[in-house]
Amino acid sequence: MKLLLAFLLIAFGGPALAAISIVSVGTPASESNSSGTDSVVNFTAGFLENDLLFGCISASQNALDLATTHTWPGGWTEIVEISSDAGTGNGINCAWHKAASDDEIASVTATAAATTGYLSVGVVIRGQDLTTPIDVKAEGTTQPNAANNTTPTVTTTIDNVLVVRLVAVDDNLALTFSDPGAGGSALRFSVQLEGGGNGTSFGWYDLLETSAGVTGTEVISWTGDSEENISFTFGFRPAVAGSSIAPISSNHARRRRS
Repeated sequence: MKLLLAFLLIAFGGPALAAISIVSVGTPASESNSSGTDSVVNFTAGFLENDLLFGCISASQNALDLATTHTWPGGWTEIVEISSDAGTGNGINCAWHKAASDDEIASVTATAAATTGYLSVGVVIRGQDLTTPIDVKAEGTTQPNAANNTTPTVTTTIDNVLVVRLVAVDDNLALTFSDPGAGGSALRFSVQLEGGGNGTSFGWYDLLETSAGVTGTEVISWTGDSEENISFTFGFRPAVAGSSIAPISSNHARRRRS
């Protein structure tokens, strides 16, 4: 039996990986008047047990180093907390939670360390590794007064990682994000919070990397204004087939040349 298993692994390249899908994107939530510290993230009903609930917050406010710092409830794992400037600007804060039951929650509230304007989106992922859903991640550097961001490269450790590039722009004006990005990543969604001196724009791009390795950087651009911005690149790791299998939903995919 062991010899047969070894033969099959060699012949077929190891265990199959489940496909990762983005099941839903929740209704964006925002607060522009900086009257409180709670940042609410909404999720769309219909997710299943073991789906990954992924919360994204873009904060915009003075004393941003405090406003970007959020405390998530128990059971949530924060993966990034970055800001484009310690005084003014905006930032990115994200965390994930594996659903314990079907439609476990409708929203989650993260508490900021200071009053802040914020914009948030909740994304539901299916087909991810149930133990280690995040394969790789890299924080970008601040790019001042620009209409683009060179998002950082990551090195995926396994085939079929869904690589996501988030860009947050400190802006009070409506921006139009390019689609796709310069490297082929698809614009999944972009949301904006305008006005009040606490505006921010937020774009999510993703691309299925079918082969493990270095992704390279990717330039994400927009029209409407040039402002301070920051980015974050990370990858959702697929599960071994048989646990949360789902089809890819409208993702672009790329296979690296050998």
